[in-house]
Amino acid sequence: MNPDGLYYPDTKPGPKVDDINTMHRYRDSIVYANPSSRFTFEKTMFGAYILFPFAREEEYKDHRFYKSIETVNIGGLPFLPSATSLVTELLDELVTDSPEAAFERATLPVGIEERLRLVDWSRRDVLIGLVPDDAHLKLYTDKLMYFTPRFDIAHLPVRYVALYEKGKGISRYGEVVSWRKAARGLLPGFELNRGEHKRLLKKEPYNVFEVLKWHTLATPISVAEYGPSPIAYTNFFLLSNSSSYSELFLKNEDEYRFFAGLKRMTDKAVLEDEDEATAFEFEGLKVLLDKKDIYVVNGEKLDKQDSLREFVKHPNRTFRRLMKYAEKLQSNATTLVSTISEG
Repeated sequence: MNPDGLYYPDTKPGPKVDDINTMHRYRDSIVYANPSSRFTFEKTMFGAYILFPFAREEEYKDHRFYKSIETVNIGGLPFLPSATSLVTELLDELVTDSPEAAFERATLPVGIEERLRLVDWSRRDVLIGLVPDDAHLKLYTDKLMYFTPRFDIAHLPVRYVALYEKGKGISRYGEVVSWRKAARGLLPGFELNRGEHKRLLKKEPYNVFEVLKWHTLATPISVAEYGPSPIAYTNFFLLSNSSSYSELFLKNEDEYRFFAGLKRMTDKAVLEDEDEATAFEFEGLKVLLDKKDIYVVNGEKLDKQDSLREFVKHPNRTFRRLMKYAEKLQSNATTLVSTISEG
C-alpha cells in the first residue's frame, strides 16, 4: 500500500479519510426509540472500526486513526492472518469491559449513564434504618413510618428511608413526607420494648420519619456482615442500582465504576468503612482506592498499581493487571511456604 494524496491523512498506511467519515455516519445514524428517556431517540452504537491489510502492527500504533479509537472510538486496525494482536486486544476489551465502561464510549447518555451523570455524590439523602425483627418490620410498614433515637439534624433533608432487615438485607424503601421528634412512649409499638430501662425509654426523644408509601426494590440489596447501627446514609442512585450493601457507601463516580467492574468479575467485594479510602478484598487480594489512585496491599506496604481514571478508560486491562499481581503474590507465598517446609 502506497498512500498519497488527500484520501489518506498522512504518508503511513491506514484507512481512507472517506471511509472513516462513513464510519462516523453509520455510528451516529443507528438509534432506537426509548419512551422512558427524555431523549426521543438514543444511540446504541459505541464505536466503528475499519480493518485493512497491513502487517507491521507496532508501526501502526503511531497512526492518527489508531489513536482516534482512544478518543472518539472510531478508527482503523491492521488485520492479516499474521497480524491480529491489535484486533484481538480491542475485541477483548469490548467483550469483557463492564457495561458502565462500554456506555462511556457512547456519544449520548444511554440508560444508567444518563442517571450517573446527574448524581450529586455530596448528598446522602437516603437514610438506611435497621429493622431488628419481624415485629418491628410490621410496625414500620403498617404505620408508614420509621423512628430512631440516633439522628443528627445536620443530615436533613432526608428524602427516602430504606429498611435494612437484620439478616435479610434491603428490599423496601419509602419517600419521606415529614420528620418530627416525639417521646418514645407516645409512638406505636412501645410494648415491643422490654427490660428495666423501659421506664426511662418512655420519655426518650425519637426522630420520626413518616413515609408516603413503601416501595419494593427491583433488585434486593443483599445482607452484609455488618449493617447500620442503627442508621446509615446513601443516595438514591446507589439505592436503585446496587445489589450489595457495600455499594451503598461508594463516594464518587470513579469508585462506582471501579466497584461495578470488579463486582461483575468477582464473587466477593467488601467495602470497609474508612474516612479517606475504600478497600476491596477479592481472590485473596486487598485493593485500596485512595482518592485518585489504586493500590494493592502487600504485607505492610502499599504498591501503586493504577489510577482510577485509567480504570474508567480500561477497566478490563486494570483488572487483569491486578489479577496478575495477585497471582504473583500467591506464587511468592507458596514458594516461601515450600522453602520453610523443606528447611
